[in-house]
Amino acid sequence: MNFKFTLDEENKRLGVTISVKPKKIVSDPRVRLDAGSALKLIEENFVNDKYKVGNCTTTYAHIDNRYSNKCKDTWLFELIETKPKPAKPAKKAPSKSKKTTRRKSNKSGA
Repeated sequence: MNFKFTLDEENKRLGVTISVKPKKIVSDPRVRLDAGSALKLIEENFVNDKYKVGNCTTTYAHIDNRYSNKCKDTWLFELIETKPKPAKPAKKAPSKSKKTTRRKSNKSGA
C-alpha cells in the first residue's frame, strides 16, 4: 500500500491518495479501504502542529483491490487550525507554617 499526503493551506484541506496492488490470484488477500481507514492512516503518519484533521468531504471514495479500476483513490479532509494555549503564570508553592507543640511539664509534689 502506498500513500501520499497533499496539504492545501489556502483552502485548508488535506488530500490523501492511497493506492494498492490489484488482486491477481485467488490466494492474494483482499484489501478494502474507506474514509475511516484513510483517517487512521492520517493519525498514524501525518504530523502537523498548526492543524488538526476535521471531517471527510469525499465519503464516497473507497478502494477494493478486487477491481483494477478501484485500486487508487483520494480522500479530502477539512483542516482545523489549532490555537496555541495561553501560557499560565506559575503558581507559588503555598507557604508552610510551622506548628509548635508545647509539652506539659510534669510537676511532682515530692
